[in-house]
Amino acid sequence: MTKVHYWQNLPNELLEKIFGYIAGPKLSWLESAEALAESQLVCRKWYYCARFEQTKSLKSIKLKRYTVRKFIKMLERTSDTSRLGEYVRNVDFGHTIKYEAKNSLDVILKHIPNVETVGSLENSSFKSYYHVWDSILESNTEFPYLKQIFLGKWRIQDKAKYTKLALKSKDSLASLVLFPGSGDINQDTDYCALKKKMHEFKSLEQLQLWGDDTMNSSLITEMDDIINAGHPTVYSLKLDSCDFSNNNSYTKKISKNNTITNLHIVDSMLSISTIKYFAAKLKSLEALEYSICFENDCESITGEEHSQWWNEVARLPCQRYDMCIDYWNAQDYLHLIRGGASLLSTIQTGPTELNLNITAGLDKPHVFKMTKNNSCVRLFEMETRKKFLESVDFNQIYHCIQPNLPDIIKISSSASLEYIFKKTRTDMMHKYMNWNILDFVIAVIGNKPKSVVHLDGMVFSDVKDTMQMTQGLVSGKANVSELKLSNCIIHSNKLPEVSLKLPQVNRLIVDNCEIMSENEKQLEISLSTTKLGRLELNLENQPCTIVVSTDISEKTYKYDNGTYQEVAKEEANDTFIYIRCKALKSLVVSGEQVFETN
Repeated sequence: MTKVHYWQNLPNELLEKIFGYIAGPKLSWLESAEALAESQLVCRKWYYCARFEQTKSLKSIKLKRYTVRKFIKMLERTSDTSRLGEYVRNVDFGHTIKYEAKNSLDVILKHIPNVETVGSLENSSFKSYYHVWDSILESNTEFPYLKQIFLGKWRIQDKAKYTKLALKSKDSLASLVLFPGSGDINQDTDYCALKKKMHEFKSLEQLQLWGDDTMNSSLITEMDDIINAGHPTVYSLKLDSCDFSNNNSYTKKISKNNTITNLHIVDSMLSISTIKYFAAKLKSLEALEYSICFENDCESITGEEHSQWWNEVARLPCQRYDMCIDYWNAQDYLHLIRGGASLLSTIQTGPTELNLNITAGLDKPHVFKMTKNNSCVRLFEMETRKKFLESVDFNQIYHCIQPNLPDIIKISSSASLEYIFKKTRTDMMHKYMNWNILDFVIAVIGNKPKSVVHLDGMVFSDVKDTMQMTQGLVSGKANVSELKLSNCIIHSNKLPEVSLKLPQVNRLIVDNCEIMSENEKQLEISLSTTKLGRLELNLENQPCTIVVSTDISEKTYKYDNGTYQEVAKEEANDTFIYIRCKALKSLVVSGEQVFETN
């Protein structure tokens, strides 16, 4: 059998997985395109499979300086054969294009006639970007499918060229950006030209309004005019950097809109009167996305005004909310938590989940997060974490979220052996905070059915309570459906205290935790007041002997030939685990079933 024949007979399913991986997010579009081009040379079968994935990988292109020339070569090389440029739909030019590269722009645009979105998401100087727009305006290519021209941050200087581009592509454009300039709007010829022609944008789906706090006209009046002038196909409205403060209210009769279903508000001053306007105007609204990185003075005045602001948001006819508030204010943070919890309580179905992240991490951008049935409230970006830890009062947070106590709680901290022995006041307070967090979790869960708790990176060390932070939170008890401890550091002497708070746990998972004890060969898990249904211990090494002691019996199990067998009681000289609990129905250690009873 020849090598070619061998490769030819590989199953289609295997080839699809291989080439799908190459075309996936692990590699850049350029690496994928080059690897898939080489694969097409192996045999005819590989050619078709690799070609299909190659065209998929070229749909979205993010150009970098070192990839521009390679991209152009690929476009020119295939212009008379496979015409790979015709598969390109989205191009993000980033910082790549400079004035001297205008010829390169012309070549790229010539070979991507089916492009749908063009722009740059990077916030930078866009002088060079004008040459991209000039090339599109001057190109002989029609770009009949151009749906969106995007920038990471719009500026007034971008308006003139954007207006020409938008009017040229009015038959295909799906997203239209309007940004009124300073002073008298009626003197803003570019803005007025787009506003006047809005009804001619037959494919329009989204309207974007970028505000200017120096304009003389009422921004909310302009927004109302834009909504009224929009084509019936428009279902999304995005407002960015707009000032809808109390002195910018709408006083005319409101004409109802029944087509806009999505409202996205970014870094805008949003007053109660404006929220009421949206409730009266957008009668078919389904989803609200609200994100702000600075303090919204329109709602951060008194507790009563905070409450009213959130109540008006809840009165919007929405099925889904995504509220993201980055800033931290020690005076207002409880109002934000109370308001967010109150908003989610208006959603009738689905469990509520609370995530509290007190350790920094790129994958955990906010300290406080509550979700329910596809709605989400995210508060306090990670840069404010230190301020949060210095000011947080879990007793008050508990009372803030009482209208909608969560069913699922996930707490993420950062545990390390070095951390255990640090003696600074900040570190000591953080250690005791873990006990406060545990009391908070116990109070929140209570006896909720189907409750799930996940504590990650927590530290329960064997230290005296000389600095215990008393916050008035009564330490109660809770019956938990599932409790998972992962990457935690726990001193075995503290487990009885934890057990007192947990009369019953249906499923307890201890995963990659450091349980510290006096005897390095003995791992003692003392939960003598807890009834356990299933206990799962995921350990680095499989122990030789396990002793399980409950209120009714004590049994010993020994690991032999890949399984655990019950043996007579014996003195354990090797590494062993001693488990003490009120009752235990099932035990699994490192994936091996030790025993299970009905």
